[in-house]
Amino acid sequence: MKTIFRRELKSYFSGMSAYIIIAFMLCVIGFFSSYYNFTQGFPIIEISLYSVVFIYLILVPFLTMRTFAQENQDKTMTLLYSLPIKTSDIVLGKFFSTITVYTVPMLFICLYPLILSLFGKVNFLQSYLFIIAFYLLGVALISIGIFVSSMAQTQVVAAVSTLGALLFVYLLPDISMMLPATPVASAIAICVIVLLISCAVYFLTSNLELSLYIAAFGCVAVWVVYFIKKELFEGLIQSILDKLALFTRIDTFLNGICDITAYVLYLSIIAVFLFLTVQALERKRYN
Repeated sequence: MKTIFRRELKSYFSGMSAYIIIAFMLCVIGFFSSYYNFTQGFPIIEISLYSVVFIYLILVPFLTMRTFAQENQDKTMTLLYSLPIKTSDIVLGKFFSTITVYTVPMLFICLYPLILSLFGKVNFLQSYLFIIAFYLLGVALISIGIFVSSMAQTQVVAAVSTLGALLFVYLLPDISMMLPATPVASAIAICVIVLLISCAVYFLTSNLELSLYIAAFGCVAVWVVYFIKKELFEGLIQSILDKLALFTRIDTFLNGICDITAYVLYLSIIAVFLFLTVQALERKRYN
């Protein structure tokens, strides 16, 4: 893993990509911070960071598009597969090198509450809990981008696909509001999710029997519960989508509430998508 990590990190900083990412992130956050914290006089960094969550829609595709898509484009994945390195080490090496680039501007952002404290009273605990949530949101989105990159054959396809995936996540609360809240609509939506999961299982394992079992058992279970206790499905799909809306989970931190479940969600997303990336590459490696 260390070899891959050093190789990828050197690749980032030997070109301009790492410097562009760091400068872009610091400039955008600095602009919003100067407006809200100095022009408007808000003594909290949270409102500045909350206003720039959209930056991830641009930053993450640009940061992650090269992780695996470039290897696929340059036909060098075969070389990586031939090395005595586990697939998980390849994924983790690329993941940590990407996170390192992302962490550099975040370290500068950690100084903002200290700077603001020179001009007024700052709640350091609240500020740093929000910064941690903001940071983990970025890491979770990066893990999604790396997974998408592992499936793409070119960097352009990886960037566009990642943008589409993140835009879907960003608009998830609006999509949730447009869906009907009736029990039958929730049951149908959950069945669709079960079918998508079974398709993902088949794609990753090529085990048709297992994927069909998951689809059949899952859908039957949903409808059995629906007919036994229909009221459980009232607004259920909206509740699920709201819980999975990564961008809005930091809202509670803005209000001074430490939402541990948001941290757990971000860490779970990171683990799930790194696992999916490893499985997708394992499938390619041995096929």
